[in-house]
This record gives sequence, structure tokens and C-alpha cells, in this order.
Amino acid sequence: MAYVYHEQFLQVDLTDGRAGTVAPGPGLIDRFVGGHGFAARLLWDMVPRCADCLGPANALLFLPGPLTDTLAPCMRACVALKSSLAGTYCDSFYLSLIH
Repeated sequence: MAYVYHEQFLQVDLTDGRAGTVAPGPGLIDRFVGGHGFAARLLWDMVPRCADCLGPANALLFLPGPLTDTLAPCMRACVALKSSLAGTYCDSFYLSLIH
């Protein structure tokens, strides 16, 4: 299987209106798998523990699944954030059965 990760993320700051690419931390791609794994680690690193769930310190992540752009019927994308209901990690997957 080809190495599909481009080793960069697009980061958009809605408070300032700035956007740019950032490299993942060392080992992220080697130790975590796809959108779910990346999201858990990135939220842990990016969002302060006491951050307001609806405040500017929270992050909303849209990440690809590990089998994105393959013929496998699988999870295609992950959306993750710090939940306003429980104050903990929350994610949702988009499932596409039609390629």
C-alpha cells in the first residue's frame, strides 16, 4: 500500500482569520492510525484541559480515515472536538459505502 499521508495539516484560526499548514508532531503518523487516532492525540495536545467547550481555545478537527481514497467500504472521515455536553473528547464518523 502506498504511503498516503502528506505529513501536514491545514490549520484555520477563525478568531484571526489566518490559515496555514502545520507539520504533525514527531511520531504522530507512526503511532496513531487515521482520523480517530490523530484526533485524540491532536485534541490532547491542542486544547487546554480547562478550555471552554464553546470558546476560542477549543478545536474542531476534520481528519481523513486511514483507508480514505481506497475501494474499501470504511470510515472515510472523522470530525472531533471537546464536547460541550460532557466536556470530554467527542468524535463522529462519516461512513460512505459508495466510492
